[in-house]
Amino acid sequence: MKKLIFFSLTLLIISFLGSCRKEPEFSSVEGYVREYKSKKPIPNAKIRIQKCAGEFLGSFSCSDIDTIYSDANGYYKYYKELIGDEAYGGAGSYFLVVSKEKYSTHQVEDYGMPTRGARIKDMILLPKSWLKLHVKAVNQYDSDDSFEISSLTGSSTGEWFGNIINLDFVKHYERQGNDSLTVEWYINKDNIETKYQKKVYLPALDTTEFELFF
Repeated sequence: MKKLIFFSLTLLIISFLGSCRKEPEFSSVEGYVREYKSKKPIPNAKIRIQKCAGEFLGSFSCSDIDTIYSDANGYYKYYKELIGDEAYGGAGSYFLVVSKEKYSTHQVEDYGMPTRGARIKDMILLPKSWLKLHVKAVNQYDSDDSFEISSLTGSSTGEWFGNIINLDFVKHYERQGNDSLTVEWYINKDNIETKYQKKVYLPALDTTEFELFF
């Protein structure tokens, strides 16, 4: 009987101690890496975990502390147990930097980790695309004809071509995919300048051909 009572008390003590055990403090973030607009999951995206801290005279520096990758379904998760000072003050400034070949980071997004607890956050990557532009003069008026194309150069002046006799060229422009681009050009024939515009849709990770014959 005494043995049974002792055994029962032991079980009660173990149970009590187990219930008093404090769950570890942690900071975690999880979600999917997705493609801009299409929301398609992106597998095998590289995710660098950085710890950032302020330094003397207000400068701010970040260093990589770990690297993970999204899985075949684009899912990622990073878990950090808070120990030492972080267990009391919470996680400091931890950020995730996502990247993949032929994509660029969506800079306006906040990819920081919470001070404590879990956060669910999808990360967005911008797919690249390419415009293959073929320009050819097929209806020349005289040697004073000129041609100018804008909205593709990233400048307000555009690219100007004077004396366009036998003008025939191909150029490639890298742009953001899953988006539309307005191609704008000017043609001067017989001292009459005419402006043209056409919207072109650029699918992600693909090359779109645009022919401009005039």
